[in-house]
Order: sequence, then structure tokens, then C-alpha cells
Amino acid sequence: MKKSVALGLLLPCIATGALAKTVIHMENASSTPIIPAFQSQIMVDLGVDSIGGWIKENRSHSYDTDNEFFNSTSVGIREGQTITKIAFLVGEEFVECGTDVVFTGEKRFVYDEGSCKEVPVESVIVIKNTSTTPIYGAFQSQIMQDYAADSQGGWISEDRSHSYNTDNEFFNDPTINIKDGDTIPKVGVYVQGDDFVDCAEDVVFEGLQIFAYDGETCVQE
Repeated sequence: MKKSVALGLLLPCIATGALAKTVIHMENASSTPIIPAFQSQIMVDLGVDSIGGWIKENRSHSYDTDNEFFNSTSVGIREGQTITKIAFLVGEEFVECGTDVVFTGEKRFVYDEGSCKEVPVESVIVIKNTSTTPIYGAFQSQIMQDYAADSQGGWISEDRSHSYNTDNEFFNDPTINIKDGDTIPKVGVYVQGDDFVDCAEDVVFEGLQIFAYDGETCVQE
């Protein structure tokens, strides 16, 4: 449902790709922009995700079974397959995150100043755009009167997504203050040139939750 609400607080987001329950989160905990890289079974070496592009400081990209890069003919990563290598391109060198990773379930790899490792999955909300119109993720926390649109990471373009975890800068802003386990009164999107669209109300911030906007409505997957 569309809502006519003043844009209010426009703060900067977190990047990243209907994430089902099979998803790989690639996160940047460093101050250096980095690009995820993968080697599938049909590739002879690592290939960088030039579609998703750079991940900025304290941002992430998520890769699910519908991800454009994974589904490209030159990569061809499918659910259940073993990914030969996962890495980040840092400057001109690859930093390896893992080898022989089975693409099932939810996995999380974090780069932090020179090294990358797999870490336990935490609470994360993913806002996915399946429409042709750019959107921002939008949230109303317990200390807010209405939505705030998150513009920090830029617009979420067609077939892309942003993910929000417990370390997210927008969530941790004192004017937002969304913490693990909190009930979020409203989760929605702000549509470029339009208004806010509700996705869900009273969302408990725990586990993996995915919300997709299709140009008319936003629903949980």
C-alpha cells in the first residue's frame, strides 16, 4: 500500500541481491572498497562481480539463487553446486574467503583489513527491488514517528538489493536505533519520484527476512 508521507530523514544504506534461504552475504568491514569474486565449476579462475560493483565500508552484497551475476552464462552458479573459490578483489590482489563452498543455506563472509573469513550468520533484513524503478529501504523504529528513507548506499536499482544487519550504519544511527531482537513498527520502501510503500508492520529483527518490491506492492518472501 502506498503512503503519502514527507520524505523526512534521508540517511545514507548497505548494498548488495528474492533471496530465498540459500544466500551468500559478502561484507566489507574495512575502510577499503572491495569487489566480491567467485570461481564456479565452469570457470578456470576467479571472476569479479562487475554487475554488483564495489562494496563500500560497512556495506554488503547478498547473492541468492536469482542473482544476475551467478546466473550469467559465464558464471553459472546454481543452488546445491560447489563454488570452487570465493574471494574479494582488494586493489589488484584477491583475498581468499573460502574454497569448495556448497551453495546451500545461508553463509556470511567478512573482509577486514587484509583477511577474509566465514562468520556466523546474524539477523539481517534484505530489501529487494524487482521493479524497474529505483527505491530506498525505509524503516520506522520504536523511537520514530514515521518512516525514514535510507539513501546512504544509493538507490536500489532493478534486480538489486540492500541488506541490513546488526552492524548497519543506518540502523545504528542514534535517530534510528534498530537493534537485534527489536520489533520494527514499519518496514517499507521509498519509490523514486513517488511515495512510501509498506512492506510489513511489527517485524521482529531476527534471522533472515526478505522483502521484495515489484512496482506496485512490497511483500515478504
